[in-house]
Order: sequence, then structure tokens, then C-alpha cells
Amino acid sequence: MLTNELISQVKYNCNVSDANYWGYFSMCNLLLRLRELYYHEHDLELSSKAVKEDVGEWISIRESLWEDLEEKEFEPIKIRGKEFDPFDLEKINEILIEENLLYGAGYGLLKKPVFFIGKIQSRHTMEDKNVWIIHNEICRDLAPPFAMSQGENIFIRKDILKGYLYNKFLELKTRSENDPLRLAFEHFGCPYMPGKNENVTEDLSRISDEISKILIWHEIGEINERDHSNAWLDIIAASEDRLTEFRLRGIKDILSDTSPEGTLPSILKAEDKGLFYFYVSLLDETRKAIFPEILDAARQFSLDGKWTAIEHSVNQGRDKAEFLMKEILDLWSRNSDIKEVRKYLMESPITACKLR
Repeated sequence: MLTNELISQVKYNCNVSDANYWGYFSMCNLLLRLRELYYHEHDLELSSKAVKEDVGEWISIRESLWEDLEEKEFEPIKIRGKEFDPFDLEKINEILIEENLLYGAGYGLLKKPVFFIGKIQSRHTMEDKNVWIIHNEICRDLAPPFAMSQGENIFIRKDILKGYLYNKFLELKTRSENDPLRLAFEHFGCPYMPGKNENVTEDLSRISDEISKILIWHEIGEINERDHSNAWLDIIAASEDRLTEFRLRGIKDILSDTSPEGTLPSILKAEDKGLFYFYVSLLDETRKAIFPEILDAARQFSLDGKWTAIEHSVNQGRDKAEFLMKEILDLWSRNSDIKEVRKYLMESPITACKLR
């Protein structure tokens, strides 16, 4: 069922999304994402060297395409003579799963629509959730998330995770000896050795299988914390600046990560040092600022190897996330004024720290 028509339909919607949202990214971030998309579309290995002139020409052509697609609408997905809304995953996948393919659509960071189609590597159940591991993606957009959940289904995009881990591996050149990222790679048998292991594709494939657990646990935590998710998503949708959105998403992510079946309690239960170091290393700046207790716990853990400080920090993080969510939901329930929410986030000592 993987026809050229289906590929072109999904790719068209990817390009429409990119055309209308590329300006949301900083120049540095945009160039990095364009480079990764170029490598994907030209089926290049992560460690291969693309010709700068070729990449530059491709970017110019892509920018011209975006100009033509601005303000365009997404097109339906046509399969077997039927048309489907591009966000109707369930009906589309009823057909594609028969061919070992999976289609994904949703909304990512900055409310950007995301689309992809890839091959199913595996499927299993965890905590009564269906977990799909996707690889060999055929189509993707400029800002693909590692993972997403729809209903009781969790999608892990292995190719995207491998690309991210490769960039993180290159960062080891400037990381100190006891940095959590360096400790994480070393724990999984992939230490950085200058001039010897820049081509680590096979190692990254193996490591990404392990890191997928972090993403799965996060999505399980997010599914289990859906009591207030509709109202919270309304607030995110109303946010008019990226800083407010980042903070709101950060609070929600910490709540998911500290959920009883979420990432951190699951790591604690398994006492998995490598996954804990990777979790800390993959935190974005917003979550670090809201949840600095986990960073302090990581430093203590690197010294004594005891899980006590981590467990204590998880409890602190959950209490903080629950408090912030309740305060903001109460504010929103009064008059649905995003300005009041933004003011609270700016003035609260918990969320204002390091984020101004």
C-alpha cells in the first residue's frame, strides 16, 4: 500500500506545515533541522559528510517551495479510493498496519502540526498501553518529536532518536569527565575516544533501544496524568509566546516524569544508572530551571551511587509540578485570561528562575 501517491500526500502536508512554522525557530536551530532533514531525504548516514554546496542548493529550493505553500491547507490522505482527514490516525492505520506501515499525525512543540509515515519495527504492550517502535521513516517534517501518544497508543520514532543521540555524542568533545552525558554513554559501552569512534551508528542503534524506555515511560506518565489535560492544552493553545508555552509544557512534562508509572519512578524501580544519566542529560533548559533538584541529586549520585537523593528529588518535583498546575488551572478557570497565566509564570520564583 506504500504508493508514490501516498508518499507525496504525506510529504505535501509535511511541507505545508514546515512552510507555515519554519519562522518559529531560531536561525541556528533551523539550520540544524534543515541539515537533519536533508540527510533524511537523501538517505545519508549520520556520520557521512554532505557537500556544503549541495546542501545549500537544496535549502534554497526548499525555501522557494515554502513560499509557494504558505497559507495552504492540508490535503486529505487518499487510500484505496477513500479520503481521510490527515489527522484521522485510527482509520488510516487500520489499512496501513496490514502492510507493516504506520502513519502518525499530531501537534508538536510550538503547536506545529507533525506528520510521518514509517515501517513498524516492533509492537509490544507496557502498562496496558500499545507501544509501536517505528523505523525507516519514509516521510517526516522539519520538527519531528521522538515520541507521541494517541489514545492508548505510544509511538516511538527510532530514527529521530538516533539522530538526536548522534548530535549528543558529538557534544562529548566538550563535556567534563563526570558530566552525566559522558557517564551515560560510558555506561552503555560507548565512551568517546577522539579520532576512533566518530562513526558510532551501530552503537547508537543499540543505545536507542534502551533510551526508548525513557520515552515510553514519559508517555505512560502523560497518559496517566490526563485528568486536567484538556484544560491544560487549552492554556497552551492560548499562549502567545514561546516562553510561556515552554514553561507550561515543562510543568506538564515534570508531572508526567514523576507520575507513579512515569519515567523517574520507573528508573528508580529498575535502579538503572545509565537511564538516569541519560534522563538528566536530555532535560531541556526549561525543565532544568523548574526542577533543579534533580540536577543536585544527579551530582550527589555521581559521588555516592545512592538512590536516596534521587527519590527525594522526585517527590519534590512532583509536589512542585502539582502545585504549579493547580495554581494555573485555578487562574484559568476564573476568566481564561492567558495574560494572568503569563504574569504568574513570570513572577513565580519557581518558574521565573533562570528563564527570564
